[in-house]
Amino acid sequence: MSLFWEDYNWDDVQPVFEDNSSGKLAAIAYSDEYKKAMGYLRAVMGAGEHSERALALTKQIIADNAAHYSVWDYRLDIVKNIGNDVFDYRKVGLVKSHAPTIGEDGEWLNELTLDTPKNYQIWNYRQHLEIKDCPEYYNGEVVAVKFILEDDPKNFHAWSHLKWTVSSSLKNCSAPLLLEPLLEYTNQLIQEDVFNNSAWSFRYFLYQTWPVLKSAETLDKEILFVEEKIAMDPMNESPWPYLKAVCNEFSPNALSTLRSVAIKFPDNARALEAVAETSPAEEQAAYCQKLCELENFRANYWRYKFKC
Repeated sequence: MSLFWEDYNWDDVQPVFEDNSSGKLAAIAYSDEYKKAMGYLRAVMGAGEHSERALALTKQIIADNAAHYSVWDYRLDIVKNIGNDVFDYRKVGLVKSHAPTIGEDGEWLNELTLDTPKNYQIWNYRQHLEIKDCPEYYNGEVVAVKFILEDDPKNFHAWSHLKWTVSSSLKNCSAPLLLEPLLEYTNQLIQEDVFNNSAWSFRYFLYQTWPVLKSAETLDKEILFVEEKIAMDPMNESPWPYLKAVCNEFSPNALSTLRSVAIKFPDNARALEAVAETSPAEEQAAYCQKLCELENFRANYWRYKFKC
């Protein structure tokens, strides 16, 4: 652990240590170094100090306890007040024209994100560092998310942050993120793992954000894309909710479009379900019977759903 007190002068600070005199039932056995660091933190936080040494202190404590939300909040407050004076704008990842905006040690933050990708505080912190109308910021966040998803393709925090990044760039940036590279990214992930529900969900989010599927030609291409992915593994449930959602929201003939795909997979339960859902009530009984044969363990569910 970096000895922050060797790098900065703390002679003017009286540490405020936690009072354990009451004899807590389950006191946490912190290391002496961590206790000392927290003692200094309470002192400088209480004094409202915004300085390089306070920033270094938060960095050390976060390294030991990355879930300490109070320290993240204090660090954000410091960065907003002195970040521009502490960090070289080139290291932060900004162009010179954006140097006067908020800065953070991007290299450190990205490394920590990779080390603790399921830490809620770090994603929340990244969003609070938003630099509006700065394409480098939004592109940087996309890159950070992609690094996380390489190791954990279904990381909920990373996907949520990616959606936030897209929405914020469209709202706050004159040169926002573009649809095509993001769509291509979902193509890649789905090709690698056609069961990746997160990638399917994000793809649908993109089409909700950019309503290009209102074009008949684009919609036809997307239906073909889904059909090809279904063919890769017809028993995969992931593409079917996506296909239903796309048809219902963007196709002027939603039921017939969905049915035209589903009938190509006659022995597939997901396809039969889609066909049954788009069939007249008097025809559903036959499909219900077939579903019960294909998935007898769900027979009661199918009978309940289709009233057969």
